[in-house]
Amino acid sequence: MGIIFLGTSEFAVEPLRQLVANGMAVDCVVTQPDRKRDRGKKIKGTPVKEVALELGLTVYQPENVNTAESVDFLKKFNADFLVVIAYGQLLSEQLLAIPSIVPLNVHGSLLPKYRGAAPIERAVMAGERVTGVTLIKVVKALDAGEMYLKREMEISDTMTSGDVESKLKVLGAQILIEGIQALQNGELTGIAQNSEDATYAHKITKEDRYIAFNSQGKDIINLVRGLQPRTFALAFYKGEPLGICKAVYEPIDLIGEMGEIIKIDKKKGILVQCKVGGIFITKLKPSGKKVMYFKAYLNGNPLNIGEKLESSK
Repeated sequence: MGIIFLGTSEFAVEPLRQLVANGMAVDCVVTQPDRKRDRGKKIKGTPVKEVALELGLTVYQPENVNTAESVDFLKKFNADFLVVIAYGQLLSEQLLAIPSIVPLNVHGSLLPKYRGAAPIERAVMAGERVTGVTLIKVVKALDAGEMYLKREMEISDTMTSGDVESKLKVLGAQILIEGIQALQNGELTGIAQNSEDATYAHKITKEDRYIAFNSQGKDIINLVRGLQPRTFALAFYKGEPLGICKAVYEPIDLIGEMGEIIKIDKKKGILVQCKVGGIFITKLKPSGKKVMYFKAYLNGNPLNIGEKLESSK
């Protein structure tokens, strides 16, 4: 059995490790080219590349995996499976036709809900209590292939997208191994998705990050959790952006204007009024500075009760 693995981000690392750990032949790992990453802007390989080299696997990094050159190169491996996880490019029909058995994808949601680029973030932002992973056949339409296996997990009130992703990538590796073994033995049949039930998890934009204080406090908490740890929710204080990295819901009556600072508690944080309830802000990121706890922020930025945080400039 031969596998061509296409992946880029951290979400794809555990499935790749488990393929090798379970004795499955990964003939080639395809990942995005080295690019400037992180704050230092140094040229760096992808998380998948680093692990693939550690495991002694062949690595291929085309700018465009759909070119005739790339397709011809990958055909030479005579793979049984193409495994695509968080790769970062849509695949052509020529590529999808390469494996002798099936092209597979592990998607970070319970399909057909949250098809698209940001299923984990969108699920947490929406306040979902349950999510999961789905093993599907890769087709031209976005995340619309027939489903082979699913695994569910609960989302607690305190979990960030990063917390959820850490658990989902383990579940994803499990269903990938189980699915490949069953498909190889002819023991697994796909089930068509109901497109009428499909929802879409579009890529996170800057506008998505703005906090609307005229909404429920719990919804704002979900936004903050859903954006962490990759980025943060945004409010504005005196016209300057203020990142909100961690906050806790507080069930209070409407006693101030929405966005108004109504209490500063030395233990719990900065209490801000919302349409329903309030939020205690505990971790912030001022413009041009590092993330800090609210006490450190207050030392250099005295806030006054009655002042307001705005939803936009």
